[in-house]
Amino acid sequence: MTKLGEDSAFRDSYVADPDGVMKNFGLTDAECKMIRTADVEGIKKTLGVEHVYLNVHVPPHGNDEIK
Repeated sequence: MTKLGEDSAFRDSYVADPDGVMKNFGLTDAECKMIRTADVEGIKKTLGVEHVYLNVHVPPHGNDEIK
């Protein structure tokens, strides 16, 4: 997530193919779904942190996106 905010070329690749970029980055299917659905509680648990701030600027995709 940090790289998306810091690297415009990486972000452009993510916008073009979010699932492909997440898989190439080594995320599991469950982790990809957490990001696609903005599952803040799941992300916090996975990262082992109490606070997560998501500022989503990329359009959602797929059948389980944020609505």
